[in-house]
Formats: sequence, structure tokens, C-alpha cells
Amino acid sequence: MEQRTFSSSRGVQQDDVSEACDALWLEGIRPTNERTRQKLGRGSPNTIGPMLDAWWKQKMALSTGTGPASVEQILGFPSPVLDSMRELWQSALRHSERIAEVGIETARVQLQEDRAALQASEVALGERERSLEASRSSMEETLATTRAALTAAQRQTVDLEAQRSALTGQLDETRTALALSVRRIDAMRLESEAHSAAHAKSLKEQQERHDAQERRQLLEIDRAREEARVATGAGAKELARRQAVELQASEAALAAQAAKTSLEREIAFAALVAAKHLSEYATLRTALEAMTARMNDRDSALAREADAHKVTKALLERAISAVEKRASVAPTKALKQRRGGG
Repeated sequence: MEQRTFSSSRGVQQDDVSEACDALWLEGIRPTNERTRQKLGRGSPNTIGPMLDAWWKQKMALSTGTGPASVEQILGFPSPVLDSMRELWQSALRHSERIAEVGIETARVQLQEDRAALQASEVALGERERSLEASRSSMEETLATTRAALTAAQRQTVDLEAQRSALTGQLDETRTALALSVRRIDAMRLESEAHSAAHAKSLKEQQERHDAQERRQLLEIDRAREEARVATGAGAKELARRQAVELQASEAALAAQAAKTSLEREIAFAALVAAKHLSEYATLRTALEAMTARMNDRDSALAREADAHKVTKALLERAISAVEKRASVAPTKALKQRRGGG
């Protein structure tokens, strides 16, 4: 049924309110203050309220035949006509009441359905909000864990760099000490070689002197023997002299032999010292080479570990950025979904 809206530039009058209420009644709608105002398209509740009450009173008077004046006086029609009109009005009233009851029942059912749908929407919205809250809490925990891991990785990187610096310093100190040891061993080796050469030269000179003296003594002994053969009649004095010479020659030979043995011992000791120094030098050089190899391996391992930590740090920073982005997007998305659901 087409709805009419009553509007005018003049103020709301009783006739306007009565006409709007009659139209609503015929449409099967119970006139109320707000519905009448919407039908009129103007007026305030304070103005329409008393006029609506007057319409209801007039409607009750028409349906019961009571009122301040008789129906004939109000409408100016004969009683038979008015009775027919009254019966027609009551029939229309009952019809409209039935229509109104059906509409009210339909509206009540629709209202219940709307309320149920609203409650279901509120429940679904609550579940979405709880799910979003759980997701937000999970993302915050993940973000906190990721940040803690990043901080630990950064501290470990700093510790590794400090260890690398300390080991590098130790390696430099060891290299310096080893270089000093090598120079000291080289100096000792040169000194030992020079001492051995001097001893060898001295031994050679002593040996040469001993050989020369021995040859002279042998010549003297041979000459003495020859003289003894020539002068067989020589006295005891000459014999004693020769025996003394021979004894001196024997003592000189023994002294030369002792000096030779002592020199050989000194040369052997110097050779042992030189061999020991050379062994220490070789051991130190081997230790230096092994330490250098270990330090190089450690430097390579530290470099690889530092590179791995850099990669891990970059991955953690990207993960933190992604989690923060998701955490900032989730409330906006939830608000949009909530607005869309409303």
C-alpha cells in the first residue's frame, strides 16, 4: 500500500494528526507518536502527543457510541445510516486490528530473528576478537623471543670478536717470543761453532807441537843411542843424563796426550750443546708452525662464525620486522572486519 506523507507550511493541526492516524490505521499500523510524526513529516512529539490522544478518544467514542455529544450532532446523519457506518467502521476496525496483529506478530518474529542474528554476530565477533588477541599475544611472544635471540647473537658476536682479538694478541706475543728464541739459538749456535773451531785449531796446534817435540825427542834418543854405541866406555853420569832426558820425553808425551784427551772432551761437549740448541730450535720452530696453523684455523673458524652470526642477525631482523608489521596490521584488519560485520 502506498504511504502518504502529510506536510504543510502551517503548524500541525488536529485534522492533520487525525488524517495521518486514519491512514496508518487503514494500513494496519498502530498509530504512535513517532509513526504519526514520520507520516506527517513534521511536528514535535510534544505537539503531536495531545492530538494523538484526542484521536484515540474520538476513535473510541465512534466505536462505542459514547462521547460528549451524540453521533447525529457530530456527523449530521440519521441513525440508520450511522448504524450502518458504525457497523462498517467496526468491521474495518476489526480487519485492521487483525492486519495489525499479523504485522505485529511478523515484526515480533523478525525482531526475534534479528536479535538472534545480532547475538550470533556478537558471539562470532567475540570469537574473532579472542582469536585476534591470542594471535597478538603469540606474535608478541614470538617478537620477544626473536629479540632475545638477536640480543644473544649480538652478545655472542661481541664475545667472539673479543676472543679473536685476545688470541691474535697471544699469537703476536708468541711469534715475538719465538723470534727472540730463534735469534738467541742462532747466536748460541754461531758461538758454539766458533768455540768448536777455536778448540779444533788449538788442538791441531797442540798436536803439531807435540808431534814436533816427539820427533825431536826421538831424534835425541836416537843420537844418544848412537853416541852410546860409539862411546861404550862412557860413565854412569852420561847414562843418568840420558835416562833423565828419556824420562822428560815420556812425561812430555803423557802431558800432550792428556791435553789432547781434554780438548777432545771439550769439543764433544760443545757438539752436544750445539746439538741440544739445534734440537730446541727445531722444536720451537715446529711448535711455532703448529701454533700458527692452529691460529689460522681459529681465525678462519671465527670468520665463518662471524659471517654466520651476521646472516642470523639479518634473518632475525627481518623476522622482527615481519612480526611487527603483522602486529600493526592485525588490529586494523580486525577493526575493518568488525565494521563490516556490524
